[in-house]
Amino acid sequence: NAGIAVLIELEPLGEVAVAAMLGGIDITNLERLAPALTRYTGGNPLFIVETIKHLIETNQVSKEFPTQLPPPGKVGSLIRRRLERLTPDALRVAQVAAIAETDFTLELAANILEVGAFELTAPFAELELAQVLVGERFAHDLIFEATRERIPVPIKTLVHRRTAQHLERLKGDPARIAYHWIEAGLETQAVPWLLEAASVAQAAFRKVEAVNFLERAAQILGLQQRARAFDVLERLVRLLIEFDTGARHEAFLEQMFALASSPAELARAWNEKAELLTLLGREDELDRATQGGLAAARDAGVPLVEAALLEKKAFVLEDQGRLIEALEVYAKVQTILERTDRPADLAASFSNMAMVLDKVGRSRESILALDRADTLHPDEITKLRIRHNKAMCLAEYGLIRQAQAILEDVLSHLSEHPNETRVRLVSLITAGRTNQFLARYDEALTQLNEASTLDPDFLHWRKGDLHRMLGATYLELGQFERAEFEIGRAIHESNLPAGPLGMAWLLHARRLAYMNEPFLEALGRAEELIRSRGDARQLLHLRFTQAGLLPASEGLKIALEELELGATRQFAGPQIAARTRAAQALLALADLQAVSHHSAEAVRLLEQFDSPHIPLAEVLFTHAQALASVGDRGAQVALNRAVSWLLEVATDHVPPEYRESFLTRNPTNAAILEAARNAGLELPASVTLQ
Repeated sequence: NAGIAVLIELEPLGEVAVAAMLGGIDITNLERLAPALTRYTGGNPLFIVETIKHLIETNQVSKEFPTQLPPPGKVGSLIRRRLERLTPDALRVAQVAAIAETDFTLELAANILEVGAFELTAPFAELELAQVLVGERFAHDLIFEATRERIPVPIKTLVHRRTAQHLERLKGDPARIAYHWIEAGLETQAVPWLLEAASVAQAAFRKVEAVNFLERAAQILGLQQRARAFDVLERLVRLLIEFDTGARHEAFLEQMFALASSPAELARAWNEKAELLTLLGREDELDRATQGGLAAARDAGVPLVEAALLEKKAFVLEDQGRLIEALEVYAKVQTILERTDRPADLAASFSNMAMVLDKVGRSRESILALDRADTLHPDEITKLRIRHNKAMCLAEYGLIRQAQAILEDVLSHLSEHPNETRVRLVSLITAGRTNQFLARYDEALTQLNEASTLDPDFLHWRKGDLHRMLGATYLELGQFERAEFEIGRAIHESNLPAGPLGMAWLLHARRLAYMNEPFLEALGRAEELIRSRGDARQLLHLRFTQAGLLPASEGLKIALEELELGATRQFAGPQIAARTRAAQALLALADLQAVSHHSAEAVRLLEQFDSPHIPLAEVLFTHAQALASVGDRGAQVALNRAVSWLLEVATDHVPPEYRESFLTRNPTNAAILEAARNAGLELPASVTLQ
């Protein structure tokens, strides 16, 4: 009134300044809210203080900033007064902006308000001057919330409907179109847009978003359009299985069964149930699901669903050790699929069959089947899964470095697809395993530990196998207590199928032997489980472990039998372990006539292969011992090679905290260093012997 007041216009506070302001308030870690508060208040200090007071009063200050928050305290009245001063035309534009949200444009406002765009020049200018809008967006969230809360429901419904129609004409974002139809109360209109939004998200590998869109579509369709809802749920669970195999997945399957109203739909529901049970390793339930699904599929006459369920039957037979029968079932599946234009399904069948061919020792056929699957399948992620399977096979043949190169390429591609939990999990576990075979223990632990941190909602029997891999790595590092813990989890806390469970018992037997404890019971349990499944790869691991742990005469018999069988195998990698075990047994029996021949052959094979069945340290040290036993002057050179290899691994590939136990508690490594000391070899000062 006196005319002496001076108006000082202040710029809003930026995020850094807001953080500094919050740092001066005696509330722990309040600065974390700086980004959200800056956006919400527009950097107005009064609004910031009032908002914090509201968060304190409502016990929300220690939580994440709310996604929606009505204007608190005196802030609301201040903003409402600002809005009340707007002209009716400007207020209507602001209301359209509040309802349309990120879809608001000048063109949209003109369309909804049924006026020409140029007629909105004055209202837009007024809103900018009043600091309500900046361009086509609200100045801050407080004004947005205050504007929206006072709009009558009928107006909101009308604007949402017209916004959806406007975006449809423009071929806009399907997710936003669906949102506006739902908010307009016309949910069935949203369904095709939700399905399109799911396709867009899936194509961009945003699978969580895609599942959420499909879930909403299924909810809308509900019981009124059962067949469409069933189709949507089927699509949903096929997508969800890639990253979530927990309770949510099972709930969606229950919905599928509830909606199934024909034998064909029932067969499809059983097929998706069987797919989940396969991943979880729930063998008995899988058998029942497969039988139920096949009966329904044959009643309905749906050959593609029958083929999918026959695949699951092959899994059951494979798990029961009936491998030849499983191959016969795969042949039936491929006969059905070759009559259809379904290259992806045919590729998946070849990939699955390849793993059975590998188990029965038909390794070259296995690789050819995997290569054919890779050629046939159009999907990038599935191709990565097929290549992972190929790497698994190659590793068992002794082509471990080739397998590792494939796995590195697979993991490199997967880095671009963070939601591909299923493929990433199995690839990390297999890569950790191959790195352990190559004595790259630090890399192995990194990959296995990363696998253990993946989404806990994604359940897979390989998560149990992960503990076995960790146990094997810790065992080689001389960390027997940690190995015992991980092996115990694999045996007692995981739902491992019989074959992998037998492998866990086999590892347990090795650990007991390393610690000079009775191991025959564990070894017997391993043999019982492994032989029940007839997997040639697992049988090799069993046989070579038995050859190393049992009395020398038995070990020699096993090694010589495997050498004879090895002559018929298509890859010579397993011969490394067979030759080494034969040499070890001959040394123990003091039968020196052929000992150096066997050990030398094992070392020669290392030029082409690595061994997944026996640590390289044993191969090198056994050769040195064999040469020494017959007075060969090359013994010293061989021992030097073993020592150099061991120290290089300890320095370059063993985490520092495990180096001492790796060198002194691992029995083979300790024996190498003891032999080096007895031979007068100079060892680094950092190497201590126990």
